[in-house]
Amino acid sequence: MIEQVAKTHPGPLILTISNGCCDGTAPYLYDKALPPTNAARVLETDLVSVYITSLLKGRAALPVHYMIDAIADAASDSLSLESDFGWRLMVRMTTAGA
Repeated sequence: MIEQVAKTHPGPLILTISNGCCDGTAPYLYDKALPPTNAARVLETDLVSVYITSLLKGRAALPVHYMIDAIADAASDSLSLESDFGWRLMVRMTTAGA
């Protein structure tokens, strides 16, 4: 899905995970955007850099593992770039040892 988006949005692509107001922790995929000022880069690939806000990163009492998933969702109306292709991003969180 990221490769599909990268073909039409030359980037650079960034994916942000925050404690946002409207969609909660829903990740957003943008091109040619700056990450939030309170975010740290947690992953960088040839196609996308992933950022998580410090507020979300430091919230859990136990270490948290994040998995970003893409779900086919033709009704997605997000401002995130994957919605143009019928996908919706979501974050799955588990605590260490769970």
